[in-house]
Amino acid sequence: MLCLLYVLAACKWADWQKWERCYPTFLFFLVADFFAMVLTTNHTLWLFYPTFLLPNHTLTDFCIAFVATSATLLLYLSRYPADGSMYKQAIWTGIFAAAYSLTELLTHSLGLLVYEHGWSLGWSAIFNVVMFSLLRAHYLKPGLAWALSVAFGLFIWIHFDFSLHGLK
Repeated sequence: MLCLLYVLAACKWADWQKWERCYPTFLFFLVADFFAMVLTTNHTLWLFYPTFLLPNHTLTDFCIAFVATSATLLLYLSRYPADGSMYKQAIWTGIFAAAYSLTELLTHSLGLLVYEHGWSLGWSAIFNVVMFSLLRAHYLKPGLAWALSVAFGLFIWIHFDFSLHGLK
């Protein structure tokens, strides 16, 4: 249901003429998301519980990645206040990070999401700010975004005690 709201928002407010320019950034997000899914298979930081339409964590993650995030990215990037002040840009990023964090809060409060291995809503809020900032960075300078993503991923790997032994 929440994915549908993101799609409806994109249908109404996104600049669909810019979808081709946003497409590489969407692929960047998908690669990073799938890479994270593989690396966290045996050491999840959050877990989605089954619902009527989405019977497991993996399908829920796919739905979020392909439906909610694709719609969100188009809206976020196509209406980004590029010629506005840094304040407007920070507010724009904050709106999207807050929307994702509130969605997660609702999902968690409904018992459809649990945190594991020290992750929390606070970490998700930080992650959302970093994620949207990296998505904008990728839109402008893909190489820089990849480097910063690897650095942030290594921080998460170390801080949340991941191990190479936990991989298949």
